[in-house]
Amino acid sequence: MGESQEKFAELLTKAIYNIKDDKNRTIASIQDEIGYALGYRGGATIEHWRKGHLPPDTATMWNLAQALEERDGFDGTERTQFLWSMGLIIDDKPNPLPEDRLYIERSADKELKTQIEKRGSTTTIRAPSQAGKTSLLGRGISHARGRGYEIIDLDLVSEINNEELTSIDRFLHFLATSISDELKLDLDDKIKNIWNSPRLPNTKLTKFMAEHILTHNHRRLIFAIDEADRLLDKDFSKDFFGLLRSWHNNRAKDSRWNKLNLIMVISTEPYLLIPDPSQSPFNVGLEINLPGFTEEQVQDLNECYGSLVDRTKIPQVMYLLGSYPYLIRLAFDWLVTHESDWRQLEEIAASETGPFIQHLRRCYRLLVDKPELTEAFKEILAEGRCTNKEAYNRLLQAGLIKDDEHGCRCSCDLYRRFFQGKL
Repeated sequence: MGESQEKFAELLTKAIYNIKDDKNRTIASIQDEIGYALGYRGGATIEHWRKGHLPPDTATMWNLAQALEERDGFDGTERTQFLWSMGLIIDDKPNPLPEDRLYIERSADKELKTQIEKRGSTTTIRAPSQAGKTSLLGRGISHARGRGYEIIDLDLVSEINNEELTSIDRFLHFLATSISDELKLDLDDKIKNIWNSPRLPNTKLTKFMAEHILTHNHRRLIFAIDEADRLLDKDFSKDFFGLLRSWHNNRAKDSRWNKLNLIMVISTEPYLLIPDPSQSPFNVGLEINLPGFTEEQVQDLNECYGSLVDRTKIPQVMYLLGSYPYLIRLAFDWLVTHESDWRQLEEIAASETGPFIQHLRRCYRLLVDKPELTEAFKEILAEGRCTNKEAYNRLLQAGLIKDDEHGCRCSCDLYRRFFQGKL
């Protein structure tokens, strides 16, 4: 147990005893009350944390601190020390991106940090859905901020609406405005003048970047694009990805472009996004293929949660949930909040009462809205093969299937159980 975890356990226990002495109540009743207040089924979780196991996420940490403070559990500087022990403050200031103590580092983390520290690098992070691409990108961005880089962080799913995707000109105008806003620059008039010119859209954004972002900015710049696959079905996708490739090429003839590092996050095979190798930004620089968890990494995460699952059952966890960090984290969170065991979770995993139901419903909607995907998935379930190449690639991208020496099949038994009775 680390020093901060020991301090966390000490301060949590002291806070509970402070409440006990002040309210003249039992330890068990206080722990039950706090557990219920945080959405747990009593005080067993609080007892678990008192052994030095940190709460599973940042929101729970803040809620725990608030619950203790509301019940007069802290004296003097103890609240500040308690927040420090959980990584929520650094040097007496709130930490907006506390270290996720449940994050399991993989080789991809080191690769991305190395790329970020290079001048003028281009990086593609590629993996199926739920493999942890966005978490990896977030930690890379946090690393870059810590080194004083400027960040342009664009999520093409959550941060842009369909109206901005109606044309290449409108989309690139949106990008120019977003870049100006992200960097806290007042460039509305500059953008207006450039967009009122007769230039082609790609030329407009390139001119804006070169003259108003790279020329007057002496700091290194990270331009990160998450969920780049969203542009796959847009008529202008090849033009946009060709634009990024031209920015990569510009570094050889214009040193200003060496200030800019590009990071793109995708699930799709790169050749499906842009088939022409000379126009693709995905076949230059470094491609980081993010693998799922290994058995050892699942065990490491299990230990972070306080060894909720017996080590001998880790292969069962991976058989049910595959190597997907998202699903495994959901499982461990459920075990903590429901104070349950692996056998009970395994029994209800694919049911309406299981912790994965919202995720499974989203996957189901993906299939039922597209009959060609439904038929391809039924073929995989029944015959272990897929004759529709396009559907096969889409199902791989969604993380629903895998293809190995055993044939084409569901990527985890959870999906097989759920979809076998649905399609």
